[in-house]
Amino acid sequence: MSGASSQPVSPSDLLPISGERRSLPNWKERWTAPLRVLPNLLVIGAQKCGTSSLHEYLRVQREVRMSRIKECNVLWTPAWSLREYRAYFPSRATCLLGGVKRVGESSPFYLFHPAAIEGARRLDAATRDLRAIAVLRDPVGRAWSHYKHSQRWHGESVPFEQALDMEEERIAASEADFRSYSYQARGDYALQLARWFDLLGRDRVLVLEFTEVLAMRAEMRAEIARFLGLSGPLEGEFGGFNLGRREELPAGVRARLEERFREPNERLAELLGRRFTWMR
Repeated sequence: MSGASSQPVSPSDLLPISGERRSLPNWKERWTAPLRVLPNLLVIGAQKCGTSSLHEYLRVQREVRMSRIKECNVLWTPAWSLREYRAYFPSRATCLLGGVKRVGESSPFYLFHPAAIEGARRLDAATRDLRAIAVLRDPVGRAWSHYKHSQRWHGESVPFEQALDMEEERIAASEADFRSYSYQARGDYALQLARWFDLLGRDRVLVLEFTEVLAMRAEMRAEIARFLGLSGPLEGEFGGFNLGRREELPAGVRARLEERFREPNERLAELLGRRFTWMR
């Protein structure tokens, strides 16, 4: 793990670096930021692909510590510092005494937001062994789930098909709209993954399929553990993804989205050298 700075820090020095989040590091975490470590693991997305469940599952592993606050959402924001970022993570002493090999956080916006790459570049230079995990889902189902999420949390009032028609104009309007209404754009996985491959290399980015993560069989537990350099496979019961009550996507809109993602899916298959179960 990366060493801590000895420079003192006060709460007034720390910007609200996580943007529109429900919580920030508390006063104790901010005061002790110089004694804390930086993460060497990022669960980068995609949104609505089970990253919350994966975050919680990794959090209980013996050699892993995940940020208390999920979705720190720091790396894409302007004017953030490594010192401020440390406030989200455990102390150096805790990691040394606990034999911790990976400290991480999960922010699904990192995969999609181009600015997160430069933030990750700074983080990688500081940690020297940054790893990233991306979980991908059928982009049609992901877009629909994203839309339902936006209805619940972001006041989305436009019918889904109309929202698809308006998407390009809406996400160009503001950072908030870019985040909330990017239903189709977030499904262009090849474009997004290519940036992370260019930064970290293929061997430091693990790409998983949503349905395989949901099942979390022994082979998946072992694969993730090997990628993270842990002593043994992941342990314990995986909580799974809270699908809740699902509303069916209208057939006509499904056909439209399947056609929309046909070419991006082929580019993804070419990039990864594999096809996912949702590819036709």
